[in-house]
Amino acid sequence: AKPNVVIFNSSEDEFAAIGDEWQNPLYPTQREGLLRILESLRSWDGKFHVYLRMHPNLRNVDNEDTRGLLKLSAPFLTVLPPDSPVSTYDLIEKADRVLSFGSTVGIEAVYWGTPSISAGLSFYRGLGGTYDPDSHEELMALLKAELTPKDRTAALMFGYYYATYGVRYANYRATSVTRGVFREQVLPPPSLIGKLVLGAR
Repeated sequence: AKPNVVIFNSSEDEFAAIGDEWQNPLYPTQREGLLRILESLRSWDGKFHVYLRMHPNLRNVDNEDTRGLLKLSAPFLTVLPPDSPVSTYDLIEKADRVLSFGSTVGIEAVYWGTPSISAGLSFYRGLGGTYDPDSHEELMALLKAELTPKDRTAALMFGYYYATYGVRYANYRATSVTRGVFREQVLPPPSLIGKLVLGAR
């Protein structure tokens, strides 16, 4: 009988590995963001229920962040650990709105017709399918508002790109993730290419 807000976090270490250009524009870390969001929502206790679905990639990660997330507590909060059997897609279907920190579930929710709020950087932020707040205050206003699903064209664009990876090469054919053929010449492994280039200098 209550509106459901489902929050999907991402594995923080993956973003850290990319570099500073992928720094979350709203919060220093996802955990700090979650703490601030939950604190701001306490006055709304009883009017909704929040589910935090921890990313499955965190299943074998044991650090301060994951332990902190598992300890999050509020009367209106249910934390689903990384190894939870609960289906992500069931959560999307039952959610009145989805909040994500950059994982692909944010754009998948758009495809399934669930209002999706993006609380971090992603390849789909700005495509028009998600609500993209620029501040904590704006994010909170969106969580509390009656949101309607946005056009799913953005999800189709995102999915099409990842299905095709853009324009096909004219002269190169990939045979694996790291190997390929250029104009019918089999290229050596990437590590060997580096040695050849360095040796030619």
